[in-house]
This record gives sequence, C-alpha cells and structure tokens, in this order.
Amino acid sequence: MAEAVGTVLGVLGLVGTAIDVLKLGYIALDRRDTVTILRGQFYLEGVLLRRWAECVLIGPHGEVRIISMEYCRIIHERLTAMLKPVQDASELVIKHSKDLAPLFPPGQTQAAAGQAPTRRLNRLFQVLSKAKITSSPFKWAVWDAETLKDLLGHIQTIRGQLAELLPPDMQLMSLQVLADVMPSTSIGSVTTIDTAARATTENHIIDAGALNTLRATIAIRDLSPDTIPTLEEANARVENLYIKKFSLIAPEFLPAGTERCSVLMSSQQFSSSPRPVVIEWRQFNKELYDDVVLFEADVVKLCWLLHSLRSHPDLHLPRCLGFIKESNYVSTRFGLVLDFPSTIHRDPFTCLVGQESLHAAIQNAKYRMPPIELRLHVAMSIAASVFQLLSAGWLHKALRSDNILLARGLDASSLECENSEQLHAVDFIIAGFEFSRLDKPGQVSGDGDPEDQDLYRHPNAVSKKRATPEYQERGYLKAYDIYALGVLLAELGFWRTMGALKKSQGNKKDWKDKPFSQYLQNRVDSDMAGMVGSRFAKVVLWCLDTETTGATSWGDSEFLQHFEENVLVNLAQCPLQKLPSSHSTMADGVVREGLQGK
Repeated sequence: MAEAVGTVLGVLGLVGTAIDVLKLGYIALDRRDTVTILRGQFYLEGVLLRRWAECVLIGPHGEVRIISMEYCRIIHERLTAMLKPVQDASELVIKHSKDLAPLFPPGQTQAAAGQAPTRRLNRLFQVLSKAKITSSPFKWAVWDAETLKDLLGHIQTIRGQLAELLPPDMQLMSLQVLADVMPSTSIGSVTTIDTAARATTENHIIDAGALNTLRATIAIRDLSPDTIPTLEEANARVENLYIKKFSLIAPEFLPAGTERCSVLMSSQQFSSSPRPVVIEWRQFNKELYDDVVLFEADVVKLCWLLHSLRSHPDLHLPRCLGFIKESNYVSTRFGLVLDFPSTIHRDPFTCLVGQESLHAAIQNAKYRMPPIELRLHVAMSIAASVFQLLSAGWLHKALRSDNILLARGLDASSLECENSEQLHAVDFIIAGFEFSRLDKPGQVSGDGDPEDQDLYRHPNAVSKKRATPEYQERGYLKAYDIYALGVLLAELGFWRTMGALKKSQGNKKDWKDKPFSQYLQNRVDSDMAGMVGSRFAKVVLWCLDTETTGATSWGDSEFLQHFEENVLVNLAQCPLQKLPSSHSTMADGVVREGLQGK
C-alpha cells in the first residue's frame, strides 16, 4: 500500500511541476502584446489540470486515492511528454534573457491570468506540502505567438488524454473552476477570460462542460446593470423586457395581492401560443423608495439580471422573459415573468392547478419520504445553483423550500432511483428572486413577510435585527445565504419543515426558551448523521455555524474556496448520491479510497 501511495504522490508532484511551469513562460519583448488570449488559455490550462488532479487523485479529506500502477505509469509518461517541448525551450531564457518578457508579469498577473502564480491555497499543493513533495519548475521561452500556440495545442491534447483515461466529476469540476477564476475576474478582464475560455472549448471539447459554465457566469457579471454605459442602452433594455401586451388563458388566476402564481401566457415578445410561466410580484413600497420611477428602475435591474440567465447551463435557474406592470389608484405592482429551462418539459395545463413547492411536498401527506439518493441529488443541485449565483455576485436573500418550485410535483412512491435518469425525474427551479440584489454597496432591497420567514434566516438577519445599527451598517451578507442554504438542506435531510421542527422545540422543556437557530444546530448534530450520513450532516452544520467559521468576514475568493471545500466537495462525495454513469465511473482497475460515509 505504501508503494502505491508513493507512486500516486509522485504523479501529483509531476502535476504540480506542470502547473508551475505553465506560469513561468517568457515571450520575446517585441511580441508580448500578441499573446493576450494565449496567456489566458495557459492560465486556464493550469486551472483545469490542477482541478482534474484534485478530482481524480485526491480524496475529500486530503487522502491520496489508490490508482493502479499501470495507470500511474501512463499518467507519468503523458505528463513527462507534456513537459518535454517546454523544457526544450528553456535554454532561450539563459541565452537571451534581456530580450524576453514574462508571460505573466508580476504587475499584470491579476488582469491577465486572474490570480497570482504563487498562490498555494488549494488542495493539491496542501497534499504535496504535507507529503514533503515539491514541484521542480523551470523557466522557458518562445520567440513568437505561433510557437506558443503550437505548444498550447500540445498541452491541451495531453491533458485531454488524461481526462479520457480517468474522467473527473464534471459537475464538481465546473464549480471548482468558478471558484478559481471568478473572484479575480474584473469587468476589465471579462473579455480576455471569456475569449480564452471560448477558444479552449473550441479546440478541446472535453472542457466544454466546465468552461461553458464559466462563460455563462462571466456573462452574468458582464451584463450587470452597473455596467450599462449609456441611458439609451438602458432604455433599450427596458423596452426589450417590458411586456406591454399579453394574453392569459385564465385571467382569474392572477392574484389580487403579491402571491406567486402559475399561468398560461402568450405575447408577441416571447411566444404566440400559450406558455406555462411563473409570475413573482413586487409591490411598490413607499418606505424604501421615494418615487415609483425609482422602484421601477430597481425592478428593471433585477429583471435584467434574471434575463442574463437565459444562456446559463444550470438547469435549476429560471429564465426571465420580462416583466408586467399593473397600477390602480391604491398601488402599483410589477410581475417578474419566469420561464422554466427548455430542458424541463411541462404539461401546459398542469400549471393551472398551482405550482407545488418543495415546502408543500414535504408537508403533503400523500408523499412518503423520498429515497435518500433523490434527496442527496436535490441537495447537490441546489447547492451548485447557489454557488453559481454567489460567484456571479448575487445575493438571493430568500433561500427557502417554498421557493424551490417542482415542475411536476413529487411522486416519490414511484421513484426508486435505480439510475441517474430517475434522479432527474424530479425537476425544479429556484425561485423567490423578488428581493435579490447584487452583492455591492448601495443596492436597495427589501423583504416580504419578514417575521414569517425568520426560521430560515441567519440570526443576525431576522426581522427584529433589521433596524439595529450593526445590520444597517453591514447590510445583508453572503454568509446569510449560506445559513439559509443550511436550513434548506436540513429540511431535505429530516424531510420536515422548519415550522414542524419549531413546534417540536416548544415541546422540549430544555429548549423552548432558547433561540431556534441553536435548537436546529443541536438537532442536526445529534440526529442527522443517522438519517443521511455524517458527511451530509457535516455540510449542514458548516452552513449553519457561520460565526465559528468566520464566514461573515471572508472576501470573495476565500468565501468561494471555503464553500467549495466544505459544501460542494463533501456533497459530491456522499456515497449514495454517486450512481453509475459514463461521467462518474472510473476505468476498471481504479480504486477510490475514502469515499464511504461514516
């Protein structure tokens, strides 16, 4: 066993060398301005290679997975072949150093590559450091961009062979790439990174899943309302989103208040035939806005953010078709018209009986508790969607089970979850965006029915804390969305609503006078591991305990890194969630160690 571990560590060390080498390239001084896109692609190659190694060769807690000696030999040979042509170009640095400029100059690294080349805050280099294995980087150089392009193609080909030999978990890898790239991607570097990702995808189809998610998330940030350059462009977007004329199959289904509704709507702007849509309402609030015009401008910002999801590959984020407006002598309200992704097929007339939420399904007595595989799958899907929203710079502010809308209800009695297709039979979208906003200072956002939703809120964001100086100064934080995610995951684990748990708290003398958040953590800590496994319980506790972890004070990069390591990786490794498929099954002879829940 020791020999096998040592062999895998040797492979990991060679991966570390390859990653470091990619960052130590030089280009002729008079050609350095011609390699902007290639520089971005080299940066992405380092990210993709590292994440592949972490997904395939490292377990969830930093242990080394045991890979067959034959596979280790093949990987070692291919990594050596990747480094050979680069090593051949190393003599140029010695002979012509005064005529060369680094591919990633220290002063331009943040803009060109998205992160500093010396960063070691990742699992691969933590494992290598613990094993006392260091990389052996060397400097290399080329004279022109064409040579650099050929070198890049060679590296992409070999990395593609590695991914075919031992394929990673592509869903997890897609999210990990976001954690690497998004925190350091400014508005100024969006175009460079997006172009590099597009070029990499075109030349290397195996990266399409990970890089399409990256490109879609970059597009959301690029289309942020704060980046609208002119009033004319802003007005054009309003014109595009405002649904002036529309028809409803059953107009009486529109509520008089602000309750969410499902209707069949048609409009020349998006569909001439009736189409199932969900409408979420926002009511003009004089306490938050001095003028209805300012309120409408905020609605348009939110609508545009949601509209930017139209090309996002995440199957659980809604597509916004536009907004409608209704006014009378009493008030004005705006309706956000949301559509399900095209991959989710719905019977047009089922929406007229009401849209069932996850909260309603949990309370529905006709459903038995769904199989654990299904609940773990839904948990991972929700966490992945939340991660993508946060990486794009959003705050959801209303993560609750009543905002998880099921496309066709939840007939758990007919789902045995014997394969991955049955897992996907329960389609849903995350809704409740009425009060979402950008994670930036000066963003106005309210809340609806605050006291009714306090069970799902972070203790520092409950209704009675809203008027405190501390909350007014700090506002709503990303960590509060993480807490709400933990509450939602707890409901999936227990298959009980927070209202039901709150009622049970009142029946316990030792707990009835204590904060519900403390009671919830205690119940998760004592009971959840026996129901869904210790790893899932650990994820929920991490989300709920934001004060101990320090999540309220993390910057963007640190926040996404901790989310990835403590939520996404652990959920992806929950043993019952992983079912045989062409994307998750490793080749014969490969043993995954350390994946079993305790």
